[in-house]
Amino acid sequence: MATMNPESIYDPYTTQPGEPLGTTPMVGEPGGGSTFGLVRDLLRETEALARTEIELAATEAKENLNAAQRAAGVMASGGAVLHAGLLTLAACAVFALDLIWPTWQAALVVGLVLAGIGGAMMASAKSKMRPRALVPDHTMQTIRDTRQFMRRERDRAMEKWQ
Repeated sequence: MATMNPESIYDPYTTQPGEPLGTTPMVGEPGGGSTFGLVRDLLRETEALARTEIELAATEAKENLNAAQRAAGVMASGGAVLHAGLLTLAACAVFALDLIWPTWQAALVVGLVLAGIGGAMMASAKSKMRPRALVPDHTMQTIRDTRQFMRRERDRAMEKWQ
């Protein structure tokens, strides 16, 4: 098993991207305990957190979009095959009704029935198509939670300073 070089390990919450783990000054260390240093670290960590959340949202949105694209492709192929089958069944129904009605009347009845069924299917599908399905819900909730946490911490810090 290869040994890991501690210099190659980095912490995404360090003050500079790519800095080795443990190089961020802590409270009590030089440059780590001042108010300015703490605010600077908070701003850098907030920026890193926001950047990470944005990347996560983009990744989640891409995954949702890819899944929707795959489903749409399968639906389109299935629709084409279904259409061919329905045309064949419609012709069969017209030929069967032609035995008891005139040809024009048989075709009219079959056409109206199929148009009604197609309209009902379209209305059902339209109600199920939601643009909201592409929103990265998990990431959005994480961002809301982070914002709420940051506000609570800000308010708590403000109370201590008063």
